Amino acid sequence: MNGRYVASAPGHALRASLLLLAAWLLWSLGCVNVDLDDGYATISNAQYFLGLSDFYAFVRGPLMGLALMPSELLSEAMGAGALDVRPHHLTMVLLHFGYLLGCWWLLRREQPCDWPTVLAFLAAIPTTLFFGYAPLISHDLFPGLMALALVWQTHRFAQAPRAGRWCALVCLGAALPLLKQSYALVWIAVLLAESILAASAPGHRWRTLGALSAAALVSALLTWVGYALVLSRDFADVPFWLRPWELILLLSRIYDQEGGNLAVFFQGVYLRNLWACGVLAMALALPGAALALLRGTSWMRRVALVWLLLAVALWLTPLKELRYLAVLAPFHALLIVDALRLAWNRWPVARAAMLVALVCELGLRLPEAVRIAHPWYATAVTDYFAPLPDGADFGGTLYMGIPQAFVAPDSSAFFGDRYHRITHFSIENLVALKRIPVARARKLRPGEMPSVAAIAPGDYWVMANKFVARAAPFVAGNRSGLQQDFQQFLAVAEWLELEREDGRFVVLGEHAGDPHLLLGPASALAGPGSFDLAQIRASGLDGDADRLRVLGFRVLRLCDLEACRSY
Repeated sequence: MNGRYVASAPGHALRASLLLLAAWLLWSLGCVNVDLDDGYATISNAQYFLGLSDFYAFVRGPLMGLALMPSELLSEAMGAGALDVRPHHLTMVLLHFGYLLGCWWLLRREQPCDWPTVLAFLAAIPTTLFFGYAPLISHDLFPGLMALALVWQTHRFAQAPRAGRWCALVCLGAALPLLKQSYALVWIAVLLAESILAASAPGHRWRTLGALSAAALVSALLTWVGYALVLSRDFADVPFWLRPWELILLLSRIYDQEGGNLAVFFQGVYLRNLWACGVLAMALALPGAALALLRGTSWMRRVALVWLLLAVALWLTPLKELRYLAVLAPFHALLIVDALRLAWNRWPVARAAMLVALVCELGLRLPEAVRIAHPWYATAVTDYFAPLPDGADFGGTLYMGIPQAFVAPDSSAFFGDRYHRITHFSIENLVALKRIPVARARKLRPGEMPSVAAIAPGDYWVMANKFVARAAPFVAGNRSGLQQDFQQFLAVAEWLELEREDGRFVVLGEHAGDPHLLLGPASALAGPGSFDLAQIRASGLDGDADRLRVLGFRVLRLCDLEACRSY
């Protein structure tokens, strides 16, 4: 085997891997037409910025909504359905492929294109976690590249302070928390890391730290003003400069009714599911960090310190979902490459072990990559809401309370991850995406029903009997730990013709066999096409009549944890 071929083989392997990942991302466009609550809210924000909606999801950072504005314009031009998220997923495909290229570019800044470098990239970047969220509107993958880029710009600025680099730091530092509030931690970690480096080698580094602190302050000011501006509608009664603080307080109390963040989120979710971040990467991350701190360049010491500080911050933060760890993936690639190279060069048997480990890990990643071929990912949400008219054709009132939940068909989920494999849909997102006038929407309290006196033909009731999420005691599996008595439906108000027959009242007409509901003073009564006398009388109707014409709800969609049925 000639030296030229050996030297180019890692590059060929890397290019082939990137082509496969690009093909998978493009394939996901045709498979996935569902998103998470975060994604639907972000699309709502894009519509808000374009003046197409009055609803702004203020708990989401504004920058992603701005980034999806071209996708929303494309969706409008294509005449895509109100809940068709594929134009927006196209933006994410481009972002996530750019993320892959950017991670490789930063990995190559001080590394050769050899087998240890390629293995480090494959071990840390296209992980199970990547395949789980890359087809969706994700706020957790590409910000990891932005965080590492902030560290890179810090390194370059420390080497040669320039105004352009300082401005780049300001922009990157402001963009991260404008994407997601928790990414304010990145600037804090960068400044703490720089303080440690300055203390270990005093002199001009203190001046560098001062300039970086000034950049962080300007970033914080831009972020604060950005949030104050977008919160002007929902926090109109709060003074301009206090709006972001009110948002922080609101987010900190969001789970108080359920016992607080520590009670709601499984605090061991990271350790129990660490394999999803790459088995080889996780095995070598700490040794790699130690190697970087003891023997690495100033660039690698910065990377190791920021990674350690961010990892500790994520561990100490009580709100825990496994996807939050994705921000560390680009750091893992850099940290493990020197450890891989050390083992690769010293112990020939380690080469085979690393390759075998990576091939075996494909057994974990491949099922996550191909699961999106299931029809659920293409039709679950759009089919369920298909009977609900869009705003231009909506003439009734929409009643909805607890968010609708759609549980993916996969048998497994990340252990203890509260929202993994579950898509939620709130009335706010439904009203925004369907362009239903706000005046025609009524949000119900948990357990509340539409008023009998208020309903009219053409009204819609979208009901869930409980909020679906994983809760303690946590168990393995996708559905086994969820609320087994969960049920939701979408129903339309219609005039029902009822006829007395053998002591019951049966529904007449072409939809006689469908589930129907009558609203009574005390309860909602359901019947598969017929109602007994007790139900009729509980609804305030004349149980002695031979025929009745009453206003009720006909169920169009009915779901439990296992499946949805259409009528």
